[in-house]
Amino acid sequence: MNKPTIQVSELRRLGTFDWLSPDRLVLLSRNMEELRVAKGQAIYRSDEPAKQLFYVLEGLIAVSLLGSEGRFVRLTVVTPGEFFGITALVRGWRRLSTATALRDSRVGRIESHVFVKEVCGLPWELFGGLMDTSQLRGFSHQPSLTRSSPRWSAPPGRACPTR
Repeated sequence: MNKPTIQVSELRRLGTFDWLSPDRLVLLSRNMEELRVAKGQAIYRSDEPAKQLFYVLEGLIAVSLLGSEGRFVRLTVVTPGEFFGITALVRGWRRLSTATALRDSRVGRIESHVFVKEVCGLPWELFGGLMDTSQLRGFSHQPSLTRSSPRWSAPPGRACPTR
């Protein structure tokens, strides 16, 4: 059975991917799986392995942290045309938050290494070097982000915008 994919025309309509060449937009469409998520359904939960990025096609998604008193603290509401789940861009990390549909929604899901390598054209092996570890301090339960490889930067106009 084939996984449901997102049409190129829908990705164009949302406008987020205007920076992508037509060939890369087709790659994105072929590699992004559509999920239909019911209101109140979790898309991912805190402490799960973070291996996929998500993109809102329709609906609203709440990204929340579980507070010390056992209540969720909403960090943001993600709307159509926006990414969430970006901890997947750091190899070996686990989810820090929980993402839940605030209404019936359609979400695109793509493996983070496929997005970085195939869609953005960046080397996944060195992508971790792009992360500024100074911004990630305080998450002591995460694996060390120290890299022995040299820092690598994308050519002008090739950076991948994410939320």
